Amino acid sequence: MKSILLFLPALLYLTSCTETGGTAKAITSSEKTSNAPEKSTDAAKTWLIKAIEGHFNSENFPMEKITTPTYVEYKSDATNVDMDGGLSVEEFTKKWKSTFNPALAGIGTGFLISGQDYGKIKVTSCVLIKELNEKRRLYKVILDDPELKESYTREILVGRNGNSFLIEDVRE
Repeated sequence: MKSILLFLPALLYLTSCTETGGTAKAITSSEKTSNAPEKSTDAAKTWLIKAIEGHFNSENFPMEKITTPTYVEYKSDATNVDMDGGLSVEEFTKKWKSTFNPALAGIGTGFLISGQDYGKIKVTSCVLIKELNEKRRLYKVILDDPELKESYTREILVGRNGNSFLIEDVRE
């Protein structure tokens, strides 16, 4: 009888933990199987991680292959602000304020990372922040460069492009 009384509270505790965890898993599992945009989100996330790591860790993977032409022009302008032939901050802001948030452009820095030199870049986190519509998603991405001991947090807007995706904006 004594062993049953000792066992009963432990059993109740384990059961309550299992039910809570089980319910959460069941909801997550059913959402993933019944929700088409979630599958697309998984595909976009997978694509984004491969695209970023491919861009930095492959010799022939230019930014133009993974971003929209508009973003390429925008980031090029942002990188060259106040340099020879580049726009001033005011000109840059005026040109792009209706399309992007120029305050988050990463003026004077490179694509996705601030450093000019880098080691092997690894995406260590890629979390969906918001699904804007069925074709566009905003992710919070953390890029790590263990060799140079650098970490970069970016919000990246990804849009569907045919059967694939393209980066539409990077918010630094």
